[in-house]
Amino acid sequence: MTLADVASHVGMHEGHRLWPHIQNWAAELGLTAPEAVAATSQPPSGGIHHDEHTSGQLNREAAD
Repeated sequence: MTLADVASHVGMHEGHRLWPHIQNWAAELGLTAPEAVAATSQPPSGGIHHDEHTSGQLNREAAD
């Protein structure tokens, strides 16, 4: 998640002071730094959806 957070910042480029960290974190996942930055600009996949009916309220069953 650190990689996604840092790499998703607008203006992230090869000369950025955090680029070496992005390269290392990406390599741990079998990616290049440019691939990691590109991936963070994509919308999430896999059925992650915001539940419009709860309006951000905690589900009562999950809280119990």
